[in-house]
Amino acid sequence: MNLKIDLKPFIYLNIAFFVVVIVETVAHEFGHYLVAEMLGYHARLHFGSTTWSRGVLDTEVVEWNHFLITLGGP
Repeated sequence: MNLKIDLKPFIYLNIAFFVVVIVETVAHEFGHYLVAEMLGYHARLHFGSTTWSRGVLDTEVVEWNHFLITLGGP
């Protein structure tokens, strides 16, 4: 079987794939970041993760806030 790959579309598709993956990852993490900031946390946005911190609060409120921050990504 003779397989011929057209190089130009192959390169364009690979570049597009990597650009979309990078943009979507940052957009997803920005959702977590945005919700955390809206809830009053100090959030930091990284490429593959978002971190947030705040002082000691009521445990029930903290668990609910973490749930909301988790939902903020999708």
